[in-house]
Amino acid sequence: GTHTTIGTNALGVALTAIALLAVRARRGELRYGYGLLFALPGLAGLWLGIQLGMNVAGQRLVFLMGFLILVVAAYMYHLSGARDAPAPSASAAPAEAHRIVARIAPLALVVGMVSGFFGIGGGFMIVPGTSWAARLPIKAAAAASLIPIAAFATLVGVRYEAVGSASPALAAVMAPAGAAAGCFGIWLARRVSIARFQQLFAGLLVILGVYMIVAR
Repeated sequence: GTHTTIGTNALGVALTAIALLAVRARRGELRYGYGLLFALPGLAGLWLGIQLGMNVAGQRLVFLMGFLILVVAAYMYHLSGARDAPAPSASAAPAEAHRIVARIAPLALVVGMVSGFFGIGGGFMIVPGTSWAARLPIKAAAAASLIPIAAFATLVGVRYEAVGSASPALAAVMAPAGAAAGCFGIWLARRVSIARFQQLFAGLLVILGVYMIVAR
């Protein structure tokens, strides 16, 4: 059923994100602090969202998620026309650090709840959310976001698997293809402008969102 698909996909995303984390770490591209800052409060919201989502019909979840993806796609396309803010320096003033925490924590809680409700890793929300809250360039946010994506997808997948609504074997088959696609994305991101990267991301989200609405 749909819930089994959601659980299996979450496990596949978790394995993929972990593999890409290793790639990013080897390249020295990870912003561990921002990733962990998003992941910790997000996990609390995620757990609540999972409990709510497992009590909603799977087809309805897919339909609603399609519309949510389209909203995020519109926001990403809007960002492509805006100038990227410079990344905060390691020696940022304490006041700015506090503001970053104040932006990330509540956003992570909400994104965690939404991710848990829909049974997803939430990367399409975490990436722009991290970019906005931490004032990071979108490419740096994409790398940092792998930490909460891996954490969210793992918890979702394990929770669904615990009630028999996931297939670890199928997830293991999916993961290599996901990791290969992710590595291609990393390679591509290093060769296109930030605006083009955001437009490509938005375009992929539109395709995914429309597919989920139409093919549910």
